[in-house]
Amino acid sequence: MTSNIIEITKNEHLSITNFDQLSNIVIKSGTDFKLELIRLNEKEELNTNFSISVEKNAKVEIVIVDLSNRNSTIEGTVTLDDFSEATLKLGALSDSISHKKYILNVNQKGVKSKSLVSMLGVATDESKLEFLGSTKIYKGAIKSTARQESRIADLSDKVRSVCSPALLIDENDIMASHGAALGQIEENQLFYLMSRGLTKQEAETIITLGYLKPVINLIDSKESQEKLSEYIESKVNHHARSI
Repeated sequence: MTSNIIEITKNEHLSITNFDQLSNIVIKSGTDFKLELIRLNEKEELNTNFSISVEKNAKVEIVIVDLSNRNSTIEGTVTLDDFSEATLKLGALSDSISHKKYILNVNQKGVKSKSLVSMLGVATDESKLEFLGSTKIYKGAIKSTARQESRIADLSDKVRSVCSPALLIDENDIMASHGAALGQIEENQLFYLMSRGLTKQEAETIITLGYLKPVINLIDSKESQEKLSEYIESKVNHHARSI
C-alpha cells in the first residue's frame, strides 16, 4: 500500500503487521471491509495515522492488537456516510518504560450511521498507556447511534494510564453513550484466583488475558490468536519476575 488513496470496491479482509502501510482508504458504497493491525515484537518505535471514509451502506471493522514493548502512537479517523457502520476494537499491552498513545476518532455525518469504539488495555512496569479520541455526530445525522468504551488495568503502581473518550453531539435525534474505567486490579480478584491454588503470577496472567481476549478473538487466524495469547503470557510472566 502507498500513501495514495486506496479504494475498497468489494468485500475484503486485510491483515497487516507493517503499520507504515496505513493510508487513506475509501470503502465504496455497499462494501464490507475488515482490517487487522497486529504489532508484536517490533524493534522500532511507531508513529502513524490513517483515515478511512465509509460510503453509504458500507461497513468497516478495524481490529488493532499492539503488544510490542516500543513506543507507539496511532491516530485513526473514520468518517461515516448515510447508513454506514464502523466498529473499532483495540487491545494493547504496555510494559517496561514504553509510552503508547491511541487516538481513535469517528465522524458520523450520515443519517442512521452506527459506531462502536472499544479500547482495552493492560499497563505494567513503568509504562504509560493512553486511550484518547472522540466520536462526533454531526447536525443532520439523525437516528445515528454511537458507543464508546475504554478500560485499562494497571499491574503496577508506577504506571500512568489515561482513558479519555469524548462524545461531541450536534444532533438531538440520536443515541450515544460512553464509559471509561482504569486502575489497579482489585485485590479480591487476585485473592479469589489465588485461593483456588494459583500463584499471583498465574492470577495476573489470567486477568490480563481476560482483558485482551475479546479483541484477540476477533483475529481471523486461530494460529495468530494462539501466538498472541502466548506472547501475553510471556510478557506478564516477565513482569512478575521483575518485581
